[in-house]
Parts: sequence; structure tokens; C-alpha cells
Amino acid sequence: MKIQWKELQLSDRKLIESYYAKVPVHNCEFTFANNYLWKPFYPIFFSEVEGNLVFESGEGGMSVSFPQGTADLKRTVDRLTEWFSHVGRPFKMHLVSPSQFEKLEAVYPGRFQIEYDRDFADYVYEREKLKNLPGKDYHGKKNHCNKFKKLYPDWQYEEITPDNVTECIAMARAWWEQNNQGEGGEKEEEISVTLSALENMEALKLTGGLLRAGGRVVAFAVGEPCGQDMFVVHFEKAFADVEGAYSMINQQFVEHVMEGYTYVNREDDAGSEGLRKAKLSYHPVFLMEKGLVTQREDYAGSDEQAGNVREKEMDALELTKEMLAFIEESPTAFHAAANVERRLVEEGFLKLDYLEKEALAPGGKYYFMQNHSAILAVRIPKEGARGFRIAASHSDSPSFKVKETPEMKLEGRYVKLNTEKYGGMILNTWLDRPLSVAGRVIVKDRESGALTEKLVNIRKDLLVIPNVAIHFNREVNDGQKLNPQVDLLPLFAQDQEMTLKKLCAEQLGIAEEEILGSDLYVYNRDKGRIMGADGAFVGSPRLDDLQCAFATLKGFLQAGAEQYIAVYALFDNEEVGSSTKQGADSTILADLLDIVLDGISPAVNPLQKRALLQNSFLLSADNGHAVHPNHPEKSDPTNRPYLNGGVVLKFQGSQRYTTDGFSAAVVRDICKEHKIPVQNFANRADIAGGSTLGNISTAHVSIPSADIGLAQLAMHSAFETAGVQDTKAMAQLAKHFFA
Repeated sequence: MKIQWKELQLSDRKLIESYYAKVPVHNCEFTFANNYLWKPFYPIFFSEVEGNLVFESGEGGMSVSFPQGTADLKRTVDRLTEWFSHVGRPFKMHLVSPSQFEKLEAVYPGRFQIEYDRDFADYVYEREKLKNLPGKDYHGKKNHCNKFKKLYPDWQYEEITPDNVTECIAMARAWWEQNNQGEGGEKEEEISVTLSALENMEALKLTGGLLRAGGRVVAFAVGEPCGQDMFVVHFEKAFADVEGAYSMINQQFVEHVMEGYTYVNREDDAGSEGLRKAKLSYHPVFLMEKGLVTQREDYAGSDEQAGNVREKEMDALELTKEMLAFIEESPTAFHAAANVERRLVEEGFLKLDYLEKEALAPGGKYYFMQNHSAILAVRIPKEGARGFRIAASHSDSPSFKVKETPEMKLEGRYVKLNTEKYGGMILNTWLDRPLSVAGRVIVKDRESGALTEKLVNIRKDLLVIPNVAIHFNREVNDGQKLNPQVDLLPLFAQDQEMTLKKLCAEQLGIAEEEILGSDLYVYNRDKGRIMGADGAFVGSPRLDDLQCAFATLKGFLQAGAEQYIAVYALFDNEEVGSSTKQGADSTILADLLDIVLDGISPAVNPLQKRALLQNSFLLSADNGHAVHPNHPEKSDPTNRPYLNGGVVLKFQGSQRYTTDGFSAAVVRDICKEHKIPVQNFANRADIAGGSTLGNISTAHVSIPSADIGLAQLAMHSAFETAGVQDTKAMAQLAKHFFA
């Protein structure tokens, strides 16, 4: 089936930008100027395919871009698949971001795979940090700027205009003469594109700035907006012999041009080691990954029935693998919240801290953090909302918290760490495992005096809690009570001068004395994995509750807010009762709901607010207990959830779980409509159960609620077991709940 591809022309700018405005994307390639300027070297054509914009390029052996627009994604990709088949080429989609691939997976579960290329990852920075260059991280950059100002007291910054652009062109040519080593290739292409950008700035709607020293132009930068909250810098050139010029043009361009933007995209490093080092030295807040999408060779799409089975298996398996990667990068609540924040930013969510209250708008996406260990996000419908749909989970898991001054020296031969229990743990599961330490440290900015937080994760097998040999404890298998202050202190080192603070400081590149405070935890270094003869089980640390946190986030990001205001809530400290400023037993959920209502409709009165809340619903998502294969008698006689049995509805007469007849019906109705498996849990009447987020949250925000979770074994062990299929069930429920 033919698709009419057109060569990109300047006259197409308005049409292309109209598509980019519909669904802003943070990839630096999703700007008209970038596509147009590079087309002489990477032939680019475009077409409107089933209502979406698609680019076609010979790069990578004929591939297409991710469809841009709001039309049906499946219709567009189906048409592209037919086109690839018609021209006799394999399906390829280039420069696809993780969030775009998630959208593709939602429509075609298990059909495609993606291979990310680190060389193409965009570096994304916080605009305020590039402007102000705060603290030790930017101390060297600030020194370069100050040196430039001192050496060139007559320096000037100017906007690039038709009156001075010819000077920038002359400077670019002089820069090329100085830096041309006869290499040709990509460097020659880059200078050609840079000159083209300067010559066509007005037509391409580019913005630029230049630096003068001694009256001559010594540096310039050119870029454009990329979505509402990001500005992308396409080109930045400075004479190497003008000390500090690169740092200065970077800082000045951000300060004068990017007011109102939250993020700065400085594009990729193209695999250049020197460029990579330079870009990392500015401390990106995240890297915008991009990869090549192809169809799986083992995808059984030719036979519809076999294909459906394969899709189901691959979708659940790939989602579980993605969850395991999320858990591995989330050794503490602080890291879990940071990982959620990164995914939200990739999806275009704006941090409420950067906004005034009146900036909230219909169709907006926002988030805020508390203590950097709890995070709440909200998506507002474009038109009136009937109420809130909230899914809550928690970021913390039972572990050992490192005490202040933790080093304990023993007999001049060992150093142990002094720790204490955090949450209800199965203590013996922490013995004889590779362990390490992660969390946050607090340092004081040398210049502003502000206290700032730095995440730390010592990624090595740092600790072990050794068992006592059976020869010294013959009764160990008859049952043993472990004393946390005696039996469970981790072995750290033999070097008597080694300290944990020193290790943290070395990793962060700071002096020990700069660390004024810390919240550090021991974590299990065992990697999560798929297990079982049939691959039915998943084993991992921290499944409780990062499995639910991950799955509900997936559903939240995939769903569109059409009738309800969607809220994703990740609380901290559930394992110790939630009674903290970042826990469910705080005001942060109520605060967020008030901020949203005041922001989008200041005239809402208390009665209207009450009506909205009564028409709202909370899903409290926290894992539950599966029937144990060795102890089935521990489970209730009739409410018996199993691994891979789907979402678990949790009931308790004392209302420590909030599910009642009405809220259970709401969940079951969604599950029935979308063929999501659901099962029930209740404790035996003679066994006291735990509690979770539902009743704590609804004590602050009075709305209907259901406690749900996923079935698992060995809850609160250092290594827990769950079902491969169940993460998918929770993600599906969340997606349709929010929709």
C-alpha cells in the first residue's frame, strides 16, 4: 500500500508545528528546524498517515518516526506496517523515547522491541541551575564565567538579529578553520548545518544569542522551544582560546532567552567522549533516551489465535521485566520517588513548585514532592470534572536504617555498622546476602547557604550479615530469636579508618565535612528475576509495595483524564505507620486536591467540593498475601488469592481495609468490563492482619475507597515472590480506572 511522502520544505513549517503543538514531545528531533536543517545529510520526507504526522528517513535502512498527533495510533501504525511490507523492508521506527514506546506497547502488547542507543540520548537540565550555577556541582562553571568577566571587562551579551548575524556567520567559519582537523564527516556536516541555521534564523523561527569580548563575537548559541516547558539548544560555538567563553555563553543564553521554561535540552553527544564529559559536567536532571523499534522475530502475529496468546504472554513478561528494572533502580523510597519523577517529566508533567496557583489549567499535568520520598501527580481533564480518581501506593519497604555515627570497631580486625529495624521484617532473610547502602545526604551550598539533598547509592556488595556457624549454634534449626542489636549488625570493613560517610563523599565528589545529615538504609543487592519451571513467578526485593507503585503508575500514564481528575499518589513511611509529613497520615493528599480545585475553579464552595469528593474514588494499592504452598492452612477457608490470579480485593470487618460492598462493586465492574482477573482476600478470623493506606488516607479525605493489591509470598522478606501475570492486571485496572 503506497504512502505519498513529501520532501520537507520551509513552507511546511506551519503544518508541521501544528502537529507538534498537539502532543508536545521532549526529543530534540521533534522540532521543525532540526528536521529541516539536517535534511541535506539525512534525507527526510513526511506524510499525514491516517491523521498523524510521520517522517520517513533512509537512516538505519529506511525507517519512520513515531506518529505525532492525536489521531488513532493503531490505524497509523497498521498503515505503516502495510507500507513496509509493500516496499519489502522490515518495520523500523527510529529515535523513539521510552514514553512513546510505552504507548506503542499499550496498543500492540509484545509485538515490538526497542534497542536504546546511549549516543543518541538527549541531556536535559533544570533551567534554574544552568542560570544560577549553584553550589559545588557548578563551582567550576561559575569560576569559568567569573574568569571570562575578569579577562574581558568590556564583554557584552546580545540577541542575534539580522544586523549582527553576519558576524556570527564569520565567527562560525573562523571557528571551523581553527578546529578543522581534516576529519570531515559529522563535524563537517555540523558546521554546514550551523551556518544554514544562522542564514535562515528568521524563516525557521530560531532564537540566538552572542557574546562579545573586545568588540568581536567570540561565542554564540542558537535554539528554539520544544514543548511548553522545554527549550532546546541546537548549536553552541565558542573560541577555545577565549577562556570561559563556552561556560559564559551557556549561562547567558539560558538567562536571557529561557525565562518561563523549566528544562533545557542540550541534545545528544553523538558518542563523542569529550562532548559526553562536557555535557555530564553540567549535571543533567535526566537523559532522554531514544531507541530503534523493530518487530520481534518470535511475534506470532500471522495466526490470530496464537498471536493473541503470544501477546498476552509477552505483554505480561515485558511489563514484569520493566518493573524489575524499576525496582533495581529504587533501593530506597528516595530513589523510587526520583524514578517516578523522571517518568512524569518525560510525559510532560510540570512541577507545581515552578508555577503560580493560577497557572493550573484544564488539560494540565502537574506533580509535587514531599521530603523527596513521596510524590503526587495530577492530570486535569480538558473540560469539567465529575470528581477525583486516586490510586495510592507506598515507596518504602522494611529494611535496616543506618544510625548516626554507625561504625563499630571490633578487636582491631572488623568494622560493623550500627543499624536499627525499619518496619516489620523477616529478620533471618537478611542473613548471608550481598547488601549495600543507599539513601540521601544533606549538604550546605557554599555560596547560597541553602541545604541541598543528594541521592547516594553505593553500587557494590558493601555489606554482609553473617550467620553463626551451625557448629557454634547447634539449635539454630530448632528456632532462633535474633536480637537486632547483636545478631543483625552488618560487617562493613577491616580497615579501621574506613567510614560510611567517607564512601558517600567519595561517590558524590565532595568532602566528608560537607555532609551535614543523612538518611541511609541497608538494601538487598540480589537482582530480581523470573523464576519457576514455566516462568510463572517473579522474585525480587521490595515487591511490597513497588510492584503496585509501578503498575499503577503505568496505568496512570497510559490513561487519559476525560471525566475525572486523575491523581497518582506515592506515599512514604507506610511500613512504620504513615504518621509523617510524607506519609498517608498527613495533609499532602488533601493539600493537592485543594490546590487543584482552587487552581482550576476558585469559585468552588465547600458544598460543591463535598459533592465532588463524594463522587470521587480511592484505590489503595498495596500487596496482599497469597495462599502459601507449604502452609495453606494460614489462609481464610473461602477467600484464597493465588499468584497469577489477578488483582486482589482486600476485606476486613474492622475496616483496617476500607473495601465495602459499594467499593468492591466499583472495582469488580471495571474488571468485568475489561476482562481483568480479580480475586478476594480476607484474614482468618483468628489471625490478626496488617493495615495499609486506605483507612489512613480516607480519614483525611472522606471519599469511597477500596483496598486492593497483588498476591505475593513471603511479604516483608528481604526477597519476595509474586506472579508474572499480575503486574499487568494491576496496570490494566489502573488504566481503565483513571480513564
